[in-house]
Amino acid sequence: MEKWLNTSKHMEETEVGMCSNNDHDRLAFYIKCHPYGVDLRSLVLQHHKVFIGYAPLRKGSVWDPHNVKASLLDISVENNDWNPEKLDEKKLSKVHKKQISENRGYATKIDRCDMVVLPRPGEGVCYIGRIAGKFELVNDPPWAEEFLRLCKKHKLDCPNEADLIAEVVQSWPVEGWRCIAFPLIPRWISYSLLSRSTIGWLHDRPDKKHRVVEVLDQIYTTGTFKANLEPTIDKTEVEGRLLDWITPSIFEHLICQLLQLENPKEHWWHMGGAGDGGVDGIVVNNGRVVAAVQCKWKFDSDPYQLGEKLQRQLQKQWGNPVNVYVAILYNEHKDNKIQSFNGVTLLNRERIAELLVKHKSVCSIAKTLGIA
Repeated sequence: MEKWLNTSKHMEETEVGMCSNNDHDRLAFYIKCHPYGVDLRSLVLQHHKVFIGYAPLRKGSVWDPHNVKASLLDISVENNDWNPEKLDEKKLSKVHKKQISENRGYATKIDRCDMVVLPRPGEGVCYIGRIAGKFELVNDPPWAEEFLRLCKKHKLDCPNEADLIAEVVQSWPVEGWRCIAFPLIPRWISYSLLSRSTIGWLHDRPDKKHRVVEVLDQIYTTGTFKANLEPTIDKTEVEGRLLDWITPSIFEHLICQLLQLENPKEHWWHMGGAGDGGVDGIVVNNGRVVAAVQCKWKFDSDPYQLGEKLQRQLQKQWGNPVNVYVAILYNEHKDNKIQSFNGVTLLNRERIAELLVKHKSVCSIAKTLGIA
């Protein structure tokens, strides 16, 4: 499923598939565009904008739709010109002010030719766009009335319409949009799209074999990510395919299957939900849990501290020592190469790829990923 939404006003400046900016290392980010629970997708697609929200209301100002900079601070200015003391402390919560500070990191960096993703996983789609210019504050936004209608439709109670409209004047222009099925986005990208944050950077594949900007550009221009699924037993290639296509839930099932294949005399059970003790798989022997695994698609800290914490927790809960495995697909901690430490066994991406190649003839995921 893909759809090209070629309604951009900026196509004369940048042809599809041809974008270069010698003064700017291209970046990629996602943005939710969902202020107060109001979905701005219709505005985003129709007006070729993405909106950052969290308006930096200026202290002592009166809303002037004809001169937005008189009412809001410009978060895209250089540090020397930024003065947070001019923010209206009475109207802004600590969370709001913190987000304004974080938003400055995006407003000062994002520029023409950067890539943006508007995720709508609940509807099974993503919209991929290419930024057409710098951050801007828009006077007299032509979408203001439509936004207010959306707010009323969602029964949003706000006595001051100006405060609402202020949420949709901070924006970047977008060249065009490509609608694509969410499952066609590589997992190392879509993993971030499911976070709770309203905006965030998208990073290159952990093995550095694919740049996120190039992958998103490929999807934007062609409508698909051309993955290599030709038969292979090259372990480095297998690692890459795991990052591209394995979701967190499939990852848990895969690890339980690989541990079962490695330990045929044991009986591994996949767990999940209430009462699982914080684990994703267990081995039961003579009525006791004797081994457990915790799976993390991405984990940034020490994997052995995670395993030791789980060991202590399970021994306290279940009353006997438990052998613990920690399986992590994406971890760049310095100790992620050690396979075993203090009774905790680590299954890192390299080890998982090795086991997948070893058991390729009986593992269904191996066939799906072209491991043969």
